[in-house]
Amino acid sequence: MQYVWSPVYVDALVLRDRDSNGDGTLDERLYVAQDANHNITALLDNAGNVVERYVYDPFGSVTVLDADWTERSGGSEYAWHYLHQGGRFDVTSGLYHFRYRDYSPTLGRWPRLDPLRYDAGDVNLYRVVFNAPTVFTDPSGNIPIIPFVAAGAIAGWWLLGPGASTANAPAPSQEILRPLPRSFLEDAVAGLPGALAGGGTALAEEAAVVVGGTILRRPRPRGVPRPQPGIAPTTTPRITFGHGARHLEGSGLSQAAVESAIEGAVRAIPNAATHWGWVQVNGQWIQYRAFVLPDGTINIGIYVRVPGNLSNARVP
Repeated sequence: MQYVWSPVYVDALVLRDRDSNGDGTLDERLYVAQDANHNITALLDNAGNVVERYVYDPFGSVTVLDADWTERSGGSEYAWHYLHQGGRFDVTSGLYHFRYRDYSPTLGRWPRLDPLRYDAGDVNLYRVVFNAPTVFTDPSGNIPIIPFVAAGAIAGWWLLGPGASTANAPAPSQEILRPLPRSFLEDAVAGLPGALAGGGTALAEEAAVVVGGTILRRPRPRGVPRPQPGIAPTTTPRITFGHGARHLEGSGLSQAAVESAIEGAVRAIPNAATHWGWVQVNGQWIQYRAFVLPDGTINIGIYVRVPGNLSNARVP
């Protein structure tokens, strides 16, 4: 048995070849369809016909269906194991394997503590992706990510190439975000909005933001009401930056790339309150502090490069 994986995401699967009758020949090829969170939703044969379907509840419990949407009570007829968010499902334990941890779709949580502890950005060390598995994925079992962000970074670079500007993108109204030359991150950030608008091929407006969650939330400043549950904010918060750029000296990172990554992470947090957070830019961790001002503006008062890995980050 062998699998072919796509470079757009760590658990993006393309196809599987299998010896279906035990004669030593890979005689069965099945292609997969995945949704935006990389849940396997269908298997297709070489002719493009659907042979099996999968539907899930939000936390990954799967129901196997045939091509006509009839439930298969005996499970997969194709010995299929990669399912929720591309994780490998073990039918004996009922757990999905995501590298550092196994996940229980029945419990809707990790049975083990997060190996990164509080550095992963959640005060609950068993909670899966902030209890938002339709928004985040966690392919490592350590730390949530936004899957379209990772895919968007690759798509933007692939479509536009190194050093490209939004002038190359399909949307004529796009601005050129910053001067050349630029890094991979900046190419992706600059190119994705135009690519998304013009062709629908890019999947995000921000790139390479690996961690957008927070490790510590504090109350909103007095006089700033918290939005009511279920009601989306009526305006997009304004985000400003303070004295952070001086801490990038010697890192090789541009101020524009870092601030773009931080802004993307903050905007990804619904109704963001004052918090400490982390993003990764070109392989380097950046720690930032976001503070909500009385008028609703979110000010990034400071951001610093974290030496080494995320375990060296500290909340003052």
